Amino acid sequence: MSTWREIWKDSLKANRIMSADEQEGLAEFDKLYKFYGDDGMIHYAVAAAWEYRGNYAKSVEEYSLAEKLFPAKHWKDVAHASLERVSSHKSTEANYDADSFESLIWYSFQKVYEFVNLDDIVRYVCLSALARADSEWPLSLVDFRTVLELQIKTVFPGIVKDASNNERGFSLFEAINELEKQGYISSEIKSAMHKIRIAGNVATHEFCFDPVQDIPNIKNLLRILKFFNEIK
Repeated sequence: MSTWREIWKDSLKANRIMSADEQEGLAEFDKLYKFYGDDGMIHYAVAAAWEYRGNYAKSVEEYSLAEKLFPAKHWKDVAHASLERVSSHKSTEANYDADSFESLIWYSFQKVYEFVNLDDIVRYVCLSALARADSEWPLSLVDFRTVLELQIKTVFPGIVKDASNNERGFSLFEAINELEKQGYISSEIKSAMHKIRIAGNVATHEFCFDPVQDIPNIKNLLRILKFFNEIK
């Protein structure tokens, strides 16, 4: 794994910590600066944490630093969009078009930074998948299915046991149905989970998706992530 991906993963952990405890989080970020140096991805994660905590002045400052430090145009654009939004005092919800694939991807990217109760690896895989959605949408769908399975296995280990047997191993299909059967999820969440499961399965074998026609599955992913983020 390249260094920038390690930086991304470590900065997400620090972002989660700071979202819960400012001083502890800042100490974590300080460790990252000392280890990796001044990096745009670290500043972006700090900016998102400040935004989460409601300190918009510091968030603007950090998004600006991230934009300057990112070497790639794509990431400069990501930081600039966040900078413009926070500078204009716009919430994530007030700054996207739900019927636009590109806008919805960007909205989802920001929401994952807000979903600080998700597992660090889940946030990382989601963000990575969203970042390359324009060019590799089928792979993104596979990653979203993986994210769903990871969260179920982490949050509901008992369900995993119920949905496994010695012959076939774990069945995501059975796990989702068992979650509804035992009252852990609504029929709406069950439907969203199955749609992501099916899309990921199909994408594994058929590399021919039209992303713009697949907007509903981005919304399904967001429903699922929001559900897991709200579990205490």
